[in-house]
Amino acid sequence: MIQQSLKKTEGTGFIKVKGNCMVPLLKEDELVPFMPVSPSELKKGDIAVLKQDDTLFIHRILDKFEFCKQVFLIHKGDASPLPLVTPLDALIGKVSLKHAAANFRKGPILKLRIFWIRLKLKVKIWLQNV
Repeated sequence: MIQQSLKKTEGTGFIKVKGNCMVPLLKEDELVPFMPVSPSELKKGDIAVLKQDDTLFIHRILDKFEFCKQVFLIHKGDASPLPLVTPLDALIGKVSLKHAAANFRKGPILKLRIFWIRLKLKVKIWLQNV
């Protein structure tokens, strides 16, 4: 969930994260940049800013579907157990991929990648010696 205030400057905006539904990618009280996006540009895996009732969400888009001539988004926080369904007109924008990628590399995923690279290297060396 996201703080209700949006700060907009020249087509882009910033949102302060409240909650932990996107941990480890986005952390509480982090200021996240987002940009407007047309519904046709939105893809699975994008991190979108959505407004439902008076609540803002930053969630990952899982899918889109049409029902009764209306398009809906299935979205979920990375750390959330269940997805939500929201009408497409709730879309406000999408989080800057540069920001998300930079944060993602800082988290525990980097440690996992290093572990995986070291493991592959050890297996390769072991196979050469067999």
